[in-house]
Amino acid sequence: MSTLISYAKAFGIGYTKNMSQTEIAVLVANHFVSSSIEENKVIHDFYTKTENVKRNPTSSLSESSSYSIPKRQSKKPKKYAQLEETACHYNTRSRSEKKERTQHCSCGKEDNDVMVECDNPDCKHQWFHYECVGIENPDDLPKKWYCPECQKSMNNKSS
Repeated sequence: MSTLISYAKAFGIGYTKNMSQTEIAVLVANHFVSSSIEENKVIHDFYTKTENVKRNPTSSLSESSSYSIPKRQSKKPKKYAQLEETACHYNTRSRSEKKERTQHCSCGKEDNDVMVECDNPDCKHQWFHYECVGIENPDDLPKKWYCPECQKSMNNKSS
């Protein structure tokens, strides 16, 4: 569509922004067919103008032009952000690097779905089994929960 608009601008063909691509194409085609200009000259001039716009878009377009180049988006559209969350991640670790493994819970047992996360971002274990930290009713947990180790270190720092 931008090529059609560029042609219309280059040859002074009147069009409006609310015209469809088909309508602009008809205008351009009628102009091209009715022109008594040499076809090769028109093609060459048009090609030259579009190449100038590609090389230097800001200076090639006239200031009075109603056409503007859209700004680059600073954030990714939501649909791409959602896809990124579900994207597959590949192991890019070299063979010489040791596999990083976060040990969950101080007991060393496997993770399961009945675990609580320590709210200290520097916690050594991060996740704990309810039974290992004495939680009987998960509904009674405070909004911010710290494991026994982190509670001790926080109490020592404040004392």
